[in-house]
Amino acid sequence: MKRYNLIYYWQNFLANQDDVSLKPNAYVIKFCIVNKYSYDYYCNWYSFAKVEKLISFLKCVVIPSTYITKAFGKDENTIFLDALGYYETIDIIEESEDDDKNEILQEIKEVYKILDNLKENFCIKKFKGFINKINERDIKKNGIFTRMEFFEDVKEIGRDLVKEFESDDMLDELEKQMDLNKNQIIDLFDGIEKNPFMLKRIGTYLSNTLAF
Repeated sequence: MKRYNLIYYWQNFLANQDDVSLKPNAYVIKFCIVNKYSYDYYCNWYSFAKVEKLISFLKCVVIPSTYITKAFGKDENTIFLDALGYYETIDIIEESEDDDKNEILQEIKEVYKILDNLKENFCIKKFKGFINKINERDIKKNGIFTRMEFFEDVKEIGRDLVKEFESDDMLDELEKQMDLNKNQIIDLFDGIEKNPFMLKRIGTYLSNTLAF
């Protein structure tokens, strides 16, 4: 069994992931949980070179954390963030007195099934569709929700940032934050995988400035 299929691996991963560590030629995912009842949120960026590790992160960390927070977050005024297996996650949620418990259990079983299929037959288009489905589903429930963004590599983040800030008519703010103009920002991200020092600096910038 590969180490990233072990719950202990992910518990240790979370305990030691203080700073964003972006990797060259790797997938990047931004994962956020918001609990409006407790005025609390968690948000971080993660980078994985292998599809199997990306899927395992979602199965062992994202899905348990998301759905246990949905089941208990309102009453306990908190966000749950930990690594758990499928059966332990189901057992914990079944103890909840939340009115939506059965719906949460149905959703989580459906999500695990989709992730198992993606692990065997990974496709970027289908994976992005899965991320969008999770985000759109949570729009209906404003109290506790998850937001995820997926990028095929670090280079894609630069172009997406520029596009997002342009659409909000705030490109000048992004240029001011990074002390670069639009084309320089795109060029920086396009060549960043060859520059480990800048890769680390961009990781810190994303974590501190664009947490949510």
